[in-house]
Amino acid sequence: MLGTILLDGAFVSSAALWVALERQRNTGAQLGAVLVGMGILDEAELETILSVQKECSSPAEAIAAAAGMRELLGELLVRARRLRPDSLGEALEEQERTGEKLGTILVRKGLITAAELTAVLGFQRRQGAEQKERSALRLGEILVRNRMISREKIEEALRRQKVSRKKIGEVLVEGGYLKPEQLTRGLCLQQKLLTAALAAALSFASVLPARAFDLPPSRTGARMQIAIETVVTAHTEARVSGAVPAAPASR
Repeated sequence: MLGTILLDGAFVSSAALWVALERQRNTGAQLGAVLVGMGILDEAELETILSVQKECSSPAEAIAAAAGMRELLGELLVRARRLRPDSLGEALEEQERTGEKLGTILVRKGLITAAELTAVLGFQRRQGAEQKERSALRLGEILVRNRMISREKIEEALRRQKVSRKKIGEVLVEGGYLKPEQLTRGLCLQQKLLTAALAAALSFASVLPARAFDLPPSRTGARMQIAIETVVTAHTEARVSGAVPAAPASR
């Protein structure tokens, strides 16, 4: 699944991943170590990506990993390359004419499936929601894992944020915890990881019924998980070889 996250998050191109996979086969080294050796990733980025990989091993976990500001449904689907911008524009025009929900239109037109709609709506609801548990995709966690700030300082900044009601990024820069360029890098990395997590949730949706996204990870079943991993692995290998386009023109 690491290759899928790297591609969906735009951490690596298909061509570079193909080279890395060939080197992995020849040397027996782990894919992440190969990419670090090639200079495509640094150690901190790899650590963060691997932590996200662990959090996206099931439908429920991929959705629960959502973080950051809440985004619009159409924007999420376009960013995950499950919907073309022109198709979104046509659906939005139809929504304006009919008053129908955007998700309903997209499913009716065959642009996404009902399971994919359930997944992306679940992901969207998690964004912007107050989360007490630690998530690898929260900005503070990304900054800590990439050694741009200590956990003690991020906790201090979070306490200040509760009082000021400002965005955590603003608090970090204004309080001198981070330089603006560090915040920009952290936000960019967060967006890549969020895209990869959303793409993982949507990939699960292609092999699971919509109701599976409401189940805790322990109830998805080992046999179902094996089926998911088989499909995701095959999809990644096909994308690397150029057999599968990143974004289908139609559904």
